[in-house]
Amino acid sequence: MGHRASMHTHESDITVVDEGITPICESPRLYITLPESEEPGVVRVTTKRITCIVCRKDTCSHIKEMNDSPHLDKSECEEDEEVVQMPIEWVDKEYGYCSHQEPLEHKDRESTWVDAKGVQSRRVITFLSNSCCRYFKTGTIGYALSEAMILDINLLRYYESSLAKNATTLSGYWKTLVDFNENYGDESGKILSLSSLSRAWSGYLSKLDIPNEKFGCEKCGDYPSVLVFDGIQMGLRADITQEEGLRHGICMFREYPLPYIGKLPERKEMLKFLNGDGPLPNTQWPSPVSHVLREALNGSVVRPQYKCFLQLIFCNSSIPLLLQVMIRVLHYIVSQSDCLLTCRPHIERYYGLPQDTHLEFFPLWPLQKGLTSYTKDKNQEKQLECSEKIIGESRKLSPGLLLVTCTHRRPYGFGIMKTPESSRDIFQVLLTRLGDKPPSIVLYDNACMLASYTLAREPTRFADVRFLIDRFHHYKACSKALRIRSYQSDPILSGYNTQACEQTNALLRHLGNSLPFMSLARYTKTLILFLSRN
Repeated sequence: MGHRASMHTHESDITVVDEGITPICESPRLYITLPESEEPGVVRVTTKRITCIVCRKDTCSHIKEMNDSPHLDKSECEEDEEVVQMPIEWVDKEYGYCSHQEPLEHKDRESTWVDAKGVQSRRVITFLSNSCCRYFKTGTIGYALSEAMILDINLLRYYESSLAKNATTLSGYWKTLVDFNENYGDESGKILSLSSLSRAWSGYLSKLDIPNEKFGCEKCGDYPSVLVFDGIQMGLRADITQEEGLRHGICMFREYPLPYIGKLPERKEMLKFLNGDGPLPNTQWPSPVSHVLREALNGSVVRPQYKCFLQLIFCNSSIPLLLQVMIRVLHYIVSQSDCLLTCRPHIERYYGLPQDTHLEFFPLWPLQKGLTSYTKDKNQEKQLECSEKIIGESRKLSPGLLLVTCTHRRPYGFGIMKTPESSRDIFQVLLTRLGDKPPSIVLYDNACMLASYTLAREPTRFADVRFLIDRFHHYKACSKALRIRSYQSDPILSGYNTQACEQTNALLRHLGNSLPFMSLARYTKTLILFLSRN
């Protein structure tokens, strides 16, 4: 049998609403819980979570006691408050006002100072604060974890350089500080903990400004004529990749098969409107049809020249519709000049809206369009005999990265792959980011399959692009026209560094022990820092 509890105040008695549970406060909503043969606990209940203030956990016996209560109603509880920690910024002198022209309050406080070698000491530091800003003043530029601990900024800058040039892990850097202090430092000095260093580095990295000019090549420009693609198995946690990919996936316009547009009741309502027997229906049509309707309607009145065409569009019979449309198109072609019959055919497609994702970083190539669907996508893509790639898979990690460079080994960006490396990943970059300014030459170790995949879907857009296999990959069954080794007599093609991506990937592999365990934001920012310096 559970305990019963009560609490008396000067104003009123608080009664027990359930065995073992006693409310003590309404805002925030707090309860005392008394599980059998255990110490009492204080539980806070909000709409999203139940937290034990005593145990500082959300899985203890006090939480279980609260979850089993039939009187618990989270809908009556207050919303969770988002606690946003106001940053503390370094200043070189004591200002009287903040950047918002509000007066600052000055106070001196003894805090922990961590020097560039990671050694802690006590120091009096001046803090300036008001309701909107917080600052601190020291002789050396510092980074504040809180008012209780300030780090010399050079401690973090040293690790920034070590990470960028040597791929040093944070734990390895911390062990170096400890070893140096034990052998060459003051015995009384104490090194800051690894957890404090990790929190400081996370905050410093998130605020680190890496200019876009670090990506791209001065010789090749923003849109190089020659691009090198390659994948590397440098995966992130698979659950994070899939979640972000689904949440921020690039928008795709899907083509639906003929014959009908919309549903039957909607078409009937539209035909009644066109025949003058009903009002204009409030229906969301596909974007191509909605564009036509905007042109065809003058308010709620159909323009005469569009009436017959709209009746064909919303016709309920598929075969007569196709025949009538074809007849009208043929009549139109015959009535036009001969130049219409001799112009280059081009099928205008409808693409999805451009939508940035957190899985790609191409600072010089903004998204131009989304994706679309193709007839070839309905069939299983057959791998050519010469282009079969052996790709390792991991259940816990995403497939890896797609890296893009020029032949001078300057990076232009990367994408985190959601599926094993394939021609689709490269085609997506070429179409959505370089569709209006495609390169002249694409170098890839599986260029034979890439050429087949790309030209089967966008033959007109990429008709002038040459897909070539890099110098150190050669397949016996592949056409010699696709091998760059076949053009040794060409001084331009033979001078390209076709292994630019492979050389960068060799450096990236040094980060393989630390990158997979990072959050997506830290993973991306670490890659940006590393690639911008190499």
